[in-house]
Amino acid sequence: MQKPIILFDIDYTLINTSLLKDKFANEISSKLKINKSAYIKYEKSYINTLASSHDLNIDDYIKKLASNFNSGSPISTLTDGPGPT
Repeated sequence: MQKPIILFDIDYTLINTSLLKDKFANEISSKLKINKSAYIKYEKSYINTLASSHDLNIDDYIKKLASNFNSGSPISTLTDGPGPT
């Protein structure tokens, strides 16, 4: 049995979070057919409504995101798919 591990990436050696967030914003704005800056503004607004970062519920976030932009895309296009490339 393998022991679980936790990785801490304090100095961005494993993951460039800025690049990851930028690619995520590109993907979401493309899927919803909205302007990237509008998505980033929405994201900041949503995060400010949370009491802490532990309050993030991804299902709730995606539903509110699609609802906010009246997306004609089904929610499944935002939650399903091949994942990052």
